[in-house]
Amino acid sequence: MANAHRKGIVALTPPEPVPPPPALPPPPPPTSPTSADRPFGLAYKTPARVDPRILIRRFGELIRTLRDRRGFTQGTLADRSGLDRAHLSLIERGHREARLTTICAIATALQTHPGELITLTLDPAAAAGPRTAPAPPPFVPPL
Repeated sequence: MANAHRKGIVALTPPEPVPPPPALPPPPPPTSPTSADRPFGLAYKTPARVDPRILIRRFGELIRTLRDRRGFTQGTLADRSGLDRAHLSLIERGHREARLTTICAIATALQTHPGELITLTLDPAAAAGPRTAPAPPPFVPPL
């Protein structure tokens, strides 16, 4: 073995120890979200506990309302979203819960953002827009 180093056999040395990764900084303190942090700048109060069946029914009513406003039939919306018309009908009537991918497909077909559908489902009053006093009549100067 005295000539072992001449034949290319080399004794292995243990690897150098790897230093541990640096510690992560502590997470920032929680802050309350403002309307600017919410999608579309809408401020709404999340209900404490809402029966999921109510949310499913509200979502279906919202889809039907938006579909009617755009003048789409169920068949048209089903074709545009890639869903079966019967499935869309069940969602609109609140008999079927929509998956996230289905919500995104419906939102795309209705030319809106999925977040808007969720926001309007949680807070139906937001669909009416801001509540303001009616505009005053236009000023007409006296003759």
